[in-house]
Amino acid sequence: MKRVVFLLLLMVGCTKTVYDEYPPANIPLAARQENWIGSNRQGSCVWATAVNLLQWQGNDRAAARIRMYGDGANLERLTTAFDQEGIRYATTETADVSFLERACETRRGAGVCVTDHRVLHCVALVGLTENYAIILDNNEIEEFEWVPRPAFLKDWRASGGWAFVITGSPVPPIATKHR
Repeated sequence: MKRVVFLLLLMVGCTKTVYDEYPPANIPLAARQENWIGSNRQGSCVWATAVNLLQWQGNDRAAARIRMYGDGANLERLTTAFDQEGIRYATTETADVSFLERACETRRGAGVCVTDHRVLHCVALVGLTENYAIILDNNEIEEFEWVPRPAFLKDWRASGGWAFVITGSPVPPIATKHR
């Protein structure tokens, strides 16, 4: 009888847990990596994006190894480095929006190539809603950028439609209780 009363008391106090953290890959400012100039005097946006996503997943060792790379990179150079470093990943080169949606739904985020002032640039897509793409630009790490979804997708497709996701364990969301 005591067990039944205890269970009833527990049920009365039950609340629904809702995960409403935005963006889904909410990389803290202290874990964000700025773009850097490599030894060949090129920006390292692909590597900085990879570091951001690795740090978000708590893989600081792999992030430190990726920081040793630098200068411009395409998807092939990146995936070769990931293979050498033992980093698990998935990629697309077909502008597959469902790939990006899944990356954000699972709180992993994705590295995507877009155009920045007519130059290809890699950024972290940290959220994708019905109306907006939420971007962490490694050239301006202080704030997330909310870009209208249609404009983002048009730019991403025009920039080649490639993306990568690091397939490690995503960070669990912050739970908030609603009664």
